Amino acid sequence: MKPVATWASDFKADYQPSVVSEFLAQLGHLEAGGCTEIRILPPGRSLKLNGTQRYVGAVISGYFNDYERAAREIVPFDGQAAVYCSLQPCDPKLLRRSDNHLTLEAKHTTNDSQIVAYNWLLLDIDPLRPAETASSDQELQLSADLLLKIEQECLTPLGVQTAKGISGNGVHGLIRISSQLAVDKTQPLVKEILETLADRFDTDQVKVDTSVFNPSRISKVYGTMAIKGDNTPEAPHRRALWLAESADSLASPVDIQELHRSICPPSTQSSRTMEAKATTTAEMGLESLLSRHGLEIAYVKQKEEGKFYTLENCPFNPDHIRDSAVIKGDNGRLSFNCFHHSCADKNWPDVKAKLGLSKASARASAKVETVALDDSLPTIVINNRPLSNVSDEVLSAISWLDPPQIFHMGNHLVRVVTDTNQESLMEEYNRDSLKGLMARQANFVRQTTEDEIPKFPPNEVAADILSLLAYPSIPPLKGIIGFPLITAAGEIAGAEGYDGQTQYIHSNSHLWSALSVEATPAQVTAAKDKLTEMLQDFRFNDRSNWANSLALMISPFVKLLVEGPTPGFAISAPVMGTGK
Repeated sequence: MKPVATWASDFKADYQPSVVSEFLAQLGHLEAGGCTEIRILPPGRSLKLNGTQRYVGAVISGYFNDYERAAREIVPFDGQAAVYCSLQPCDPKLLRRSDNHLTLEAKHTTNDSQIVAYNWLLLDIDPLRPAETASSDQELQLSADLLLKIEQECLTPLGVQTAKGISGNGVHGLIRISSQLAVDKTQPLVKEILETLADRFDTDQVKVDTSVFNPSRISKVYGTMAIKGDNTPEAPHRRALWLAESADSLASPVDIQELHRSICPPSTQSSRTMEAKATTTAEMGLESLLSRHGLEIAYVKQKEEGKFYTLENCPFNPDHIRDSAVIKGDNGRLSFNCFHHSCADKNWPDVKAKLGLSKASARASAKVETVALDDSLPTIVINNRPLSNVSDEVLSAISWLDPPQIFHMGNHLVRVVTDTNQESLMEEYNRDSLKGLMARQANFVRQTTEDEIPKFPPNEVAADILSLLAYPSIPPLKGIIGFPLITAAGEIAGAEGYDGQTQYIHSNSHLWSALSVEATPAQVTAAKDKLTEMLQDFRFNDRSNWANSLALMISPFVKLLVEGPTPGFAISAPVMGTGK
């Protein structure tokens, strides 16, 4: 790799869409049957777009299989915000979320279960420096020197080549890999390779980032500007560079299992396994405490200030995605930090108050709570299994309950709730309400070699179920009605609750309980007279209008006998003031 000063002019060059589209194409996501997420993280919550300051939220995201379009979409954000992409190919179904365009205020981004293949191992080498600052030229060169040392002493002897990039403040080495294992089985091998390289090559000035092993990890989009901190002569903002020639020269992918065996000798693996088992009870207790109160941990990373438990969503604003953390200092003291200005004054006592934690329960975080499973419910194992398999078991557990608690209307899942007037209303399920139903219909456990550990229903499973296009196992619902229906078999459907034949929920059945399908001729005549009496004071032009009015009155009750849509009616009056 050339001295970084060689690219001094490139660091200051204008944005070139062709550079971005070329880089995205070389990742090979389309060839792997996937697509690419572009994720933009603004420094604040508003940006200047088309000459106007606009609220954009904490995250801007979109999914692309047209990389020229992606490069054009990035244009207004370059130089204003950090631009990233998914390093591994994403499930192409995510295109339905934001198809070849960027969405402001994005609520959802890619998770590990939505990665279709693990194709790249990222060596992310950064100089140590204060948070949210750019690196100096000397610091950047130290990162490049460390990558060169790793290549010369470890990778090149194994015949392994790297594609190279400059992230703006550090350097990247990307190893193209192949794996016969599932994505979730590949992840721990990548993690151990990074940890082994860090143990061997880290210095007191430059580190190998060991936190970039998860499949959904995002990486800098080369060709865009890195804008951490102020742009100073000592530590300037730089354009991230993709050294395309290094990618062009890559040989065939490296088998990840062979690479793991070569880099991580058995003695190292055994030592690291023992170290992992030495995790303190207090650390496990903190994770359990956060999990029990709905705070999902995205990843854990050791830093100078202590151990950072980065949260998937901020407890004070769920729009703050992976921008907040609970920090456990070396002295055991807990603190909280969120990078967003609106949460700048929040600390650990505020988190405890938000979650309703007493001092005693917070201090008891070192104790792992044991939860008894409900033997009457099915037990669903959530780890080391494809997401689709877990979702199928959940659907089986929540479908056709007696009485039903979940229905589908088209491709929406709904439930029936009661308002303050005791009227039945339909309410669409969201992720949290669906998790509540899941928790009451099944046990969820993480299986280990020794035990089954009770867990809350996973967010990923609830989100996957809500994203499905069809629900053949969930009872369909057409609506809620307060009157009976006549079926094609000549029966009266009006019993309280859900009717699988009519696909309606019937209410107010006490008003119709006296109805009978076996009416005497006298009762039929009396009913006809009653209907005729209701219309006798209206001035109809002719008998056909009278018949249409009669049809209007009885159509709700006989709608099941009509093939196709029920006819509509328009009411007019021949003379003003006759009442319509």
